Amino acid sequence: MKMIRTSNIGNFVLIFALISQFIPAYFLYQYDFFIILMLAFVVLYSVKSVNKSSDLFLILLIYTFLVFCIIVFRELNFTVYGSLVGKEFLSDLRPLLLLLFLALFLESFSIKVTRVRFYYLSLILMLVLSIPNILGLIDFDIYKKIHFILYSDVYYVPSHLETLGQYMTVSSYAALNGRLSSVFLQPATAGIFFTTMAYFFIIQARFLKKGKGLMYFLVLLSVFNGYLSGSTVIMLFPVFLLFSIFNFSFRAIILIFLISLIFIFTIYVIFYDYFLIIDGQFLGKRFDPNGNIVQAWSAINIDIVEIFIGINKLELGVSGKGFGDSGYLIKFVNGGLLYVLVYYSFLIILMRRIFIKYVKSIECFKVRMLSRYFNSLLLLYLMAEIGFTAFSQPQASMIITIYLIYLYYFYI
Repeated sequence: MKMIRTSNIGNFVLIFALISQFIPAYFLYQYDFFIILMLAFVVLYSVKSVNKSSDLFLILLIYTFLVFCIIVFRELNFTVYGSLVGKEFLSDLRPLLLLLFLALFLESFSIKVTRVRFYYLSLILMLVLSIPNILGLIDFDIYKKIHFILYSDVYYVPSHLETLGQYMTVSSYAALNGRLSSVFLQPATAGIFFTTMAYFFIIQARFLKKGKGLMYFLVLLSVFNGYLSGSTVIMLFPVFLLFSIFNFSFRAIILIFLISLIFIFTIYVIFYDYFLIIDGQFLGKRFDPNGNIVQAWSAINIDIVEIFIGINKLELGVSGKGFGDSGYLIKFVNGGLLYVLVYYSFLIILMRRIFIKYVKSIECFKVRMLSRYFNSLLLLYLMAEIGFTAFSQPQASMIITIYLIYLYYFYI
């Protein structure tokens, strides 16, 4: 497959995409118009390179199939709250769009990334993202003004006007409780982003002969910012990092995840009091008996058909999001068990195929060691999805994808 040598255009696309994630007031997340726009631009340069034997063709087929499924699910039994459900289905597309963007970009562009340029990119990125948190530690009003500038009224939470007498984003409200989100819309997004970046910097420190000190400094900076978010993800980061030490296969990681789900469900059913302790420590009391999530679930009866195709009894006036922040619960409500299995199976398969294809083309990587980090990080995301939509976080997903592209060309 012929690579198009357009490093200047490629850099421009990535830089523009990166900048857009810091001004969400102008590039709205709701329907990912900007990501689709970037995809359309990249496709113009890659369409001649795609052939039926490539992974791209497989990705395009799967992507088309998922869009078709989403349209069907959106219209099926969701006539009253179709717009709400459709919005959540579209957010499910975000990681698939970004994987497509990643694969198309790597197929179509060749970017020259020098060691110095990559070091500067890593350092500047982390310092810029640290500034709001540092200012937030000094003065909350400054932090709130930053988020007021970054986010338009589209992102304000209406209920905050009733309780606080002013409009606020989720990030500003969380800061009142000491949880800082950098430039991100909520602490959970900051937590998953900084945890992922800590992984990346640790990997580079293991492989680089020069610049190890800088990478370890960036690891500490990532953990520091993640800790300020108060996210459970960063708190469990050392535990999941231990998995990268052991040679767990991809199948073993999936098995560990499934066993963990069964274990958590068993505790919930049999030892509910202990589950509430776990919920309070790691899930932010999302499943408190007096909370909205438990109340919503207790008010409905699910039949066998709804288990497979989704719940259509939304008389309570809430969409899938209202039934819990968990990515699994949201997808179960919107599309049923069938959608959960199909969605995550395709997502994991795509991630795995792209990882294998492009990592093996980089000779200086020790593939087995890198696979351990990939499997460990995948397990972290799968477990984090229990508490929120870890794979679909808007800014974090886009910035991580762009950084992955630069990381790839740094080692090519």
